[in-house]
Amino acid sequence: EYTTHKETFHSTVTQWRTTHKQLLAVGDSDALLTQKKELTSAITSYQKKLQESLAIKKELLEAQEKLQGIKADITAKHTQQASEKKAAIGLLEAKLKTIDEKRIEIEKESERVYKETGLTAKRIEELQKTINSSITAEKLERTEKQFEKKRAYYHKWVARANMLTTKKNDIKQKQSLSCDNEQPSCPLCEQNLSASRKRFLQSKFDNESSFLSHQLNRLVSTLKELKATLLDEHAQLTKARTALKNNQLAQATIDELNKNIAQAATKLKEYATHKELLKKQSKETEQSMQQAAKDLEKLSDASSLIKNNKEYMAVAAQVEKLIEKIDAVAVDEKIYIQASKKLENIEKELITKENITAQKHKQEQRKEIVFTAAKRIRELTSLKNKQDTELKKFDSLQEDEKQINIQSQDFQKQTQEQANLKAETLQQKGRLEAQLGKLEQYAKEHKAHQKLIKQLSSEIDEYQIIATALGKDGIQALLIEDAIPEIEQEANELLSKLTDNQAQIFIESLKDLKKGGTKETLDIKISDAAGIRPYEMFSGGEAFRIDFALRIAISKLLARRAGTSLQTLIIDEGFGSQDEEGLAHIMDAIYKIQDDFSKVIIVSHLPAMKDQFPVHFVVQKDAQGSVVRVMEQG
Repeated sequence: EYTTHKETFHSTVTQWRTTHKQLLAVGDSDALLTQKKELTSAITSYQKKLQESLAIKKELLEAQEKLQGIKADITAKHTQQASEKKAAIGLLEAKLKTIDEKRIEIEKESERVYKETGLTAKRIEELQKTINSSITAEKLERTEKQFEKKRAYYHKWVARANMLTTKKNDIKQKQSLSCDNEQPSCPLCEQNLSASRKRFLQSKFDNESSFLSHQLNRLVSTLKELKATLLDEHAQLTKARTALKNNQLAQATIDELNKNIAQAATKLKEYATHKELLKKQSKETEQSMQQAAKDLEKLSDASSLIKNNKEYMAVAAQVEKLIEKIDAVAVDEKIYIQASKKLENIEKELITKENITAQKHKQEQRKEIVFTAAKRIRELTSLKNKQDTELKKFDSLQEDEKQINIQSQDFQKQTQEQANLKAETLQQKGRLEAQLGKLEQYAKEHKAHQKLIKQLSSEIDEYQIIATALGKDGIQALLIEDAIPEIEQEANELLSKLTDNQAQIFIESLKDLKKGGTKETLDIKISDAAGIRPYEMFSGGEAFRIDFALRIAISKLLARRAGTSLQTLIIDEGFGSQDEEGLAHIMDAIYKIQDDFSKVIIVSHLPAMKDQFPVHFVVQKDAQGSVVRVMEQG
């Protein structure tokens, strides 16, 4: 209430003072009206002259715009022609520059290609010097053939020396058997020998041993010389191959370089042709530039073109006349502005005069409002002082309120912390309960898996035992080991008949490893007068006899295992690889084993085999088909 009355007091005093000052400042209304009429008349006269001047200025502006348009057209046309000529000259200059750059580039490229050609020619000369003309592919091929022949002779003589060494060892063994004083026996028929027979065999073996030693010594000395020759020729042959390879590489490089030189020559010709063409284009471009420069010089200045234009000069004269008219009707603008401001001030004073007259009766009301407000302000001031005295007693309440607010904030903070802690505890409890449930489930699954693992382990052990028994090291190995002695015995009995006790078969089922231990295998080794050799080293006839013995032995074994006997033996070809002695041994073996079979059938085209059997089945082919005839002979 105090503030409201105070604001009312001040605003009312201000309004009363403002109105009082305006009443004192307002002048005579009649004088103001007279001045207003005079200024209005002067302003109206000025506005008429101003309108006339504006009409002339508008006409002048249109004439000036027309004049500028004519001038702009003439200047633009002149500028366009000059620009076209300059642009044409610029294009020709750029074209000439491009031609010069291409010409310089071609000259540089020609110089580079020429230098490269020189370097390539030098490189060809250097490579030609490195080529050894004495070595050719034909000479090297002839030398290699001669070397291969010598090496074949060397291997042949090595085999001959090995054979002689074997024979010599056999003779020594026979000598030891025949000269044994305790049990002297024949090395072939194993019968006891008499003294004369011993002396005869001793002399015979000495002569054979001496003859073999003489042959062996000659072969050894010849082999040493031939080996040294082969080593020397091999080294020379290796050098010749390397030289020939280098010659071929050098020649290939020379051919490639000659191709490069030919290509470079072609490029140089193309560059020369291109240079002549560029020279012609450069000359034509220079002539065009000179003609364009002459055309540009012929164009006159734009100012002279403007002065010679009749339309432009007529419009320019019209502009000058309009400027003279504007000067004749010109008025002082400052006087017009001053008169306008005075008129505006007079109108404001007249309006203020009317407003102030209306405010006179409100001045008394404002006095009463001021006195009433001042009286009430004094009363409220006295009451306010008394209340301020009473309020001092409660100054400490603000401090207490601050402390209570602080404690309240602390309590709220603690409450929030406890709520957060409770929420975290509940979350942790939920997680632990979930984990406990999973652990219980995992424990059940673990027990089930342990039981399953135990069961599967037992099954795996059983399957491993079965796999071992059924594998190559199990029942199969036992069966093979059990069958090998029978096969060896049967095969060796038959092979001894076929080779006069000169060959014997050994079947190995175990092989010693270099790192220790053994390995399952099935190797067949054959021993004869030359020693133990692999199957591949035997001739076709020898291999046939070995195959024949093994097949008969395996067939008999299978028949015995099946609880039956072999009824029929069929031999289809295979006799062509045998010599006469081999055929005789095979026929002897067939006669010896014929009691083991009900029927023996031989399929052969050899004439010598026909006379060995009493019954022949002759198959002849004619136009109607094949015909079989049975022939018997004594």
